[in-house]
Amino acid sequence: MTRNAIPHLFSINREEKPFMGRHFIVAASLILAFSLPAESGLSLSGKWETWVLGHKLQANLRQNGAVVTGVAYIFGLDGHRVTYHLNGRFQNGRVQLVHSDGHSFSGKLLDARQLTGTVKAASGRQLNVTLSRR
Repeated sequence: MTRNAIPHLFSINREEKPFMGRHFIVAASLILAFSLPAESGLSLSGKWETWVLGHKLQANLRQNGAVVTGVAYIFGLDGHRVTYHLNGRFQNGRVQLVHSDGHSFSGKLLDARQLTGTVKAASGRQLNVTLSRR
């Protein structure tokens, strides 16, 4: 996959929202990072990051019991930032997050500093990602 492919990977309407789709991927990935199991005693609150095809994904998450909320940002190569507000839940070490446009993230905690999962766009396209706690 080339760098030019990322803008259209998760776009629902390629003519109207090419940049927004790739930013969702980043946001969803970061939210996954805050899905630590409640029984672990660790907080999911904080900052998570990853890079996908040259685009930085950053998520600031907050955990309250099983509920996870947050804001994810995808930074374009030109410095432009797209914002995604996410909501979800975690249970038994697994997290499910959604964005109002129909995008979602499903994943699991690998350890206290890494999360892995799949971002699924409303169009059905998918991307596997791993995030690190910062």
